[in-house]
Amino acid sequence: MKGLTVLVMASMVSPLLAKDCGREHVEYDQTMSIISIFVIFAVSILGFMTPAWLARRKDMDLRLIVAACTFGSTAVLFTVGIVHILGDADADLSNECLPGGFLAAFPGWSDLICCITIMVCVMFDYSMHSSLQNKIDREHTVVCCENGLKEPLYPQDEEEEIWGAEFPSGLDESIQRYAVLLVEVSVCTHSIPVGLDLGLQSADKFVPLFIAVIFHQVLEGFGVGAAVLNAGYGMRNQIIFGLLFALTAPVGIAIGVSLQGILNTNSPAYLMTLGIVNSIAAGMLIFIAFEHMNAFRNKGNWLRKQGAFAHILCFGSFTMAGTALLVVAKWA
Repeated sequence: MKGLTVLVMASMVSPLLAKDCGREHVEYDQTMSIISIFVIFAVSILGFMTPAWLARRKDMDLRLIVAACTFGSTAVLFTVGIVHILGDADADLSNECLPGGFLAAFPGWSDLICCITIMVCVMFDYSMHSSLQNKIDREHTVVCCENGLKEPLYPQDEEEEIWGAEFPSGLDESIQRYAVLLVEVSVCTHSIPVGLDLGLQSADKFVPLFIAVIFHQVLEGFGVGAAVLNAGYGMRNQIIFGLLFALTAPVGIAIGVSLQGILNTNSPAYLMTLGIVNSIAAGMLIFIAFEHMNAFRNKGNWLRKQGAFAHILCFGSFTMAGTALLVVAKWA
C-alpha cells in the first residue's frame, strides 16, 4: 500500500517537474520586430563596410588601423565560432524536449558534429591546396633538354616542401579567397537563427536582445569585412559580400515575424535542425579562423618590423574585439 501511494504521488509530481515542450504563448510587439529588420540591416552594412572605408583613406594612421582590424577579425571569427555558434548548438542539442534516447546516446552532440566538421575541413583544405598547387606547377614548367622532360621554373627542394615552403603568390591569394567564402557561408548560416530568435522574441525580453544583436552584427560584420578586404577583393565584391551578410539576420527576423504564433521552437525537429546546422557552421568558422584568417601568422612578418605603437594597436584590437563578443554572448 505504501509503495502504491509513493507511485501515485510521483506520477502527480512528475508532470509539474517536466519541461513544457509545447508552443509558448507570449505577449508580442510586432511593430518593434518590423523596425528591427531595417535597423539590423543598417548596422550590419555599417560594420561590414567600415574596414573598406578606412582602407580607401589616404591617411597612413587610418591604414594602420585597417591592419589592426585584421587582428581584431581573427578574434571575432573564432570567438563567434566557439562561444556564439557552438554555444547555441549545444543549447539546442541538449534541450530537454529532445527524445531521451537521443540525449543519452552521446554526451555532447554539438561538440561531436563540430569536431567531425573540422576534420572534414582539414581534408578538404588539403585537397584544394594540392589541386591549386598542381595547377601552378603545370603553369610554371618549361620543356628543356634533348629528352623533352619538363622542369619547374621556380626551384624546388623536397625537404623544404615537406616542412612548409613559401607558396607562389597565385596560390596564396586563391587560398585566402576560398577561406573568405567559407567564412561568409558559416557566418551567414548563423545570422539567420540569430534573426529568427529576435523575430520570435516576447515583448518583455525584446529590447535587451535587440541591443545585443546590434552589437553582435556590428562586431561580426567588422571582422568579416576585414577578412574580405584582406583577401584582396575589389569594391564590387566587397559590396556583394556585405549585402549577403547584412540581409541574413533581417531575413531571419522576417521569418520569425511571419511564424510568430505558429512555430513551436521547442519541437524536436526544430531543435535538431538548428543544432546540427549551427554545429557545422561553428566547425567551419573555427577551422578557418585558426588556419587561414590567423592574422598573427599571415601578418606576423609585417608586425615584427613595426614599432611599439603598432604592436599595442594590433594586440589591443585583437583583445578588445574578442572581449566585446564574449560580453555580448551573455545576451545573443
